[in-house]
Amino acid sequence: MTRHRAHPAHRALRTRAVGVLASAAVLMFVGAVLAAPVQAAAKRAVAGPVTPTSTAPASTPNATANTASSPSMATPGYWLADAGGEVGSYGGVPYRSSLLSTRVDAFNVDLVPTYDGGGYWLVGADGGVFAFGDAGYFGSLSGRHLNDGVVALAATSSDDGYWLVARDGGVFAFGSAAYYGSPAGTHLAAPIIAIIATPDTRGYWLVSSDGGVFAYGDALYSGSLAGTPLQAPIVGAAATADGKGYWLAAADGGIFAFGDARYFGSLSTTTLHEAVVGIAPTPDGAGYWLAAADGGVFAFGDATFRGSASGNRPGNDRIIAIAAGPGVGNAVYYGSPGGTHLAAPIIAMLPTPDTRGYWLVSSDGGVFAYGDASYAGSLAG
Repeated sequence: MTRHRAHPAHRALRTRAVGVLASAAVLMFVGAVLAAPVQAAAKRAVAGPVTPTSTAPASTPNATANTASSPSMATPGYWLADAGGEVGSYGGVPYRSSLLSTRVDAFNVDLVPTYDGGGYWLVGADGGVFAFGDAGYFGSLSGRHLNDGVVALAATSSDDGYWLVARDGGVFAFGSAAYYGSPAGTHLAAPIIAIIATPDTRGYWLVSSDGGVFAYGDALYSGSLAGTPLQAPIVGAAATADGKGYWLAAADGGIFAFGDARYFGSLSTTTLHEAVVGIAPTPDGAGYWLAAADGGVFAFGDATFRGSASGNRPGNDRIIAIAAGPGVGNAVYYGSPGGTHLAAPIIAMLPTPDTRGYWLVSSDGGVFAYGDASYAGSLAG
């Protein structure tokens, strides 16, 4: 099997931080670091389902029309990948080749882009990993005996490592990715279908097809569908930018939002030609796309329809994944104090050196830190 290697990413690990009051004094010492506490213990979290916010039907979306309304920020494009390893790019995200003309030993099960959208990984059911563009190759499970097939990949935020997860819950870490635990070896009510890394990649969630959620490392458990009767199995999952919530997507287009994830519509009352296979949120979390096995793409919230693979693909393999690119110009929204009462107006904004966060400064010396921006003190009060 041919392995595609690319230059390893050398970007700093981003840490998403909650905004905190601080001061104009940060302009003098923005290099200081305020370490956020990390939840150390892994936990299995499948019991006690909460009431999902996914009961309102979508307003007749389809795979050929944009259903987004007045986006609050420019939304990116996306990639679609099929089981044969073919990749399609839509809305300006770069195409970095595919497995279309490559002989592989197993069908493709996932596509995951790098942080800056300059590349992506494809992963096979046998654990083979293929890196394109600026995605780095850090190893694979190809040729190793597996108890069950691989179903998904999640990358670290620095793009210098990744995890693979198998249907039986086995988790395999490569590069800088750390192992935080797994349900492998325990009886699962349903197979694992997804792994999602936390924003600081110090933990991950595993999701099973019955809506069970398993949280490890600093991943926050915000509820699950375990024990809840479903009309169709869960096939995709995605986390919010701050890691305080997540969406679960069902094969019939149903959407279930937990934590601070917001519900923007679903396809649960829409007749589909093929089942939904995945979900990809917009960078600001104010929308998402759903992809169907026939290549149809459905946009909700501030997600913009950029095209679909319905009827215009050279191959006949079913679509298996959708992944969103970064925001236009690679600018990513990390949060703001908008909607909260401020003691004084904001007067400045400073990006971090790696542009993966920023500080907002108010006229009374308050400082708000977002993304990987570190809080180093303030004059507030």
